[in-house]
Amino acid sequence: MKPKVLVVIGILAIMLFGFYLISRKDEKPPEIPSVKEQLTWKEIRAGVTTTNQLDELGEPKEKQRTVEGQLLYYQSENEYHLDEVETKGNKVVFIKEKMYSTSDRSLWAKIDTLGNSYTMLYGPNSNSGVNLFVYPEHGVAYLANQLGDLIFETWYFTPSTLEEFLSLPQLSGYSQEEFQRID
Repeated sequence: MKPKVLVVIGILAIMLFGFYLISRKDEKPPEIPSVKEQLTWKEIRAGVTTTNQLDELGEPKEKQRTVEGQLLYYQSENEYHLDEVETKGNKVVFIKEKMYSTSDRSLWAKIDTLGNSYTMLYGPNSNSGVNLFVYPEHGVAYLANQLGDLIFETWYFTPSTLEEFLSLPQLSGYSQEEFQRID
């Protein structure tokens, strides 16, 4: 009787293991959000989009000439603030989007999507808890308050290394070193 019981238990174990493998095959592993490409603002891609393609956004509210191009200001979600698009030659090189939509202002949601590979930079508003969270490989940075989980601006630029990003003129006043408060 013992050998029959062992055979039955063995067959049951093999069947259970087979069912386990079959059911696992149908299950898809949980998807880990990843962004493999550069993030965009209104389908505008820094370093790729030409100034002619900006016509799709309509006429800018304001224009300023710079040494190498223009600063173009477009209406943001808020009637009192404008989004900023910088061009050099005939290319868009840098975008600052003002953030007002409550659904899109969570820094933690962005970190969940892009991962913890950001570099935090300290700048003029760091004493207020507002820092720049940079993903240079994705061409995006968030000016945000980490404790309040609020994004104030999203910056779009050509994907680069951190060193290249830190050399941009827009980063004047930002550093990887935390500023010491002088009282």
